[in-house]
Amino acid sequence: MFRIEAIKALVEFFEHRDYLASQPAELLVQETLEIRKKDVAMEADQRLEQFVRGRQIVRHRQIVRHRQILQHTRIGVDSPLMSVDPGLPPQRNWWSRNWKWLVPAGCLGALLLLVIFITVIGAIVFGAMKSSDPYGAALKRAQADPRVIAALGTPIRPSLVVSGNVHVDNARGDADIEFTISGPKGSGRVHVIGTKDSGRWTYSTMTVTPEDGGGVIDLLSSP
Repeated sequence: MFRIEAIKALVEFFEHRDYLASQPAELLVQETLEIRKKDVAMEADQRLEQFVRGRQIVRHRQIVRHRQILQHTRIGVDSPLMSVDPGLPPQRNWWSRNWKWLVPAGCLGALLLLVIFITVIGAIVFGAMKSSDPYGAALKRAQADPRVIAALGTPIRPSLVVSGNVHVDNARGDADIEFTISGPKGSGRVHVIGTKDSGRWTYSTMTVTPEDGGGVIDLLSSP
């Protein structure tokens, strides 16, 4: 059986050789070129098909990724649609990335503004009281009174805080204020009450009360 097939193959070979030998050389060259062109065209078609398929796959992946990003933006990180691509990292919004430092900073800023506001208001109020005539008169008498100097020492300085109220309307007004004074020996509380009439202040109370309990000193009376 093998010998028969081998003999057939030899016969076909010699027949093909005889056919090629009987054909003109130009015809053989033309047939060879046509076969080569067909091979080249077929190879080009295959490469073009592979290129088109590759572009389609890349385009499909880009479309899928864009859809996932849009779904993430509209629905949120916790949406089940985001599980389509496990490799896509979850993206957080600006608040979720910065709230840990923004909240304490906001609270601290609000507290700082409140402190500044209270300080400014206090400075305005205390400044208005300290610039009033009743405050100046009481402080001046206390610093010059020998009884106060004996009890508190010298120099005598006022505190920053003033309590009470002062109301002045042109030539009329009234005042009721208290403040603390201190010296080397101790400190005391000054209290002054006065009224203003026709541009002139009249005081009904102007006292210094030492904190050590030495008795009330009346600044309106002679030492």
